[in-house]
Amino acid sequence: LGLHRAGSVGSSHIVMAAALEAGNLAKALPIYADIILKPALQPDQFELSRELVLQELAGLDDDPRQKVMLKLYERFYPAPFGTSPLGTAEQLGALTADKCRELIKKHFNLSRTIFAVAGKYDFGDLCRQIETLFDTDQPDAQPDISAGKSAGKYLHQHHDGAQVHIGLMTPTVPVSSPDYYNAMAAVAVLSGGMSARLFTEVREKRGLCYAVGAKYHTLKNFAGIASYAGTTPDKAQQTADIIIEQFKLLADGISTDEIGRAKVGLKSSLILQS
Repeated sequence: LGLHRAGSVGSSHIVMAAALEAGNLAKALPIYADIILKPALQPDQFELSRELVLQELAGLDDDPRQKVMLKLYERFYPAPFGTSPLGTAEQLGALTADKCRELIKKHFNLSRTIFAVAGKYDFGDLCRQIETLFDTDQPDAQPDISAGKSAGKYLHQHHDGAQVHIGLMTPTVPVSSPDYYNAMAAVAVLSGGMSARLFTEVREKRGLCYAVGAKYHTLKNFAGIASYAGTTPDKAQQTADIIIEQFKLLADGISTDEIGRAKVGLKSSLILQS
């Protein structure tokens, strides 16, 4: 089929994706239905899969930026929504093939499945095929997860190295809010290129760091604007101070030029993502 497939596990969903020629869509869907509804979960593949995840978890030590952001989400979001999809070595060690099969039985529920297709296809034919392949009348047996408390506050994790990695996060509206694009525009003003405020104030004017930026991160009911900076120990405090200052200065307003650049950037990213 010439299909390029991908998959990932997030805080709320398991994502399965593919890129292929439009004419092969109808042939690919039955394969994905089989994967989702009747996963083999072969015992001889379980240990190999666990080892791959353990290697990815260990690889975080070589990617301090990602490690900082995962720690940031863990402390920012109410438990258990900030939990890293990678889990911990202890949790992975306790995992068994039988537990995975039980998870499939209990929590793989099509009533909350989202299908998204972009490209050249017939919508009516697609809907009919999905209804045939998947039991779309399956009742919603998935319980809502109650939000616990957020760990919040400050965390310092010692790291033997010449660099300091800083993560900051502040609440904003989730993707379902009518103010979503206002939040995205604010992020663009902070971190929408070399003319954005964080790059200009932290790196260009003061030379405090080699990397700085901000991004919008959202779950279903919670969201935040997260900022990252990579710097050196002697410049870490000033770097954090300037980032916080720039977040606060958003309340004083955004210039016409800034909002214009933000709109262009958001439109461009939407087109490129499509």
